Amino acid sequence: MCKWGDTKILYLDGKNRVIDKCLYKFIKMLNDNGFETKSHCCGHGGPRGSILLKDGRAIIFVNSDDDIFPFWSKKKELERQGKKP
Repeated sequence: MCKWGDTKILYLDGKNRVIDKCLYKFIKMLNDNGFETKSHCCGHGGPRGSILLKDGRAIIFVNSDDDIFPFWSKKKELERQGKKP
């Protein structure tokens, strides 16, 4: 559940599930198309979030400005300044 309480209810597996509002449409689309979800977290404004699928796979959301990708962040900053990376 989103720490800000910004959630919606989605009926899955015969039960009402609490879904982070920012992921609601994506979670619904995945399940409607046969990709059954097990759990999710929007990241609550942090650098990472995830959706775990029932088959064991995961979808990971990563903020490209996160320090775990320093080259990517530096490259984007140089491009914003009109400089060649």
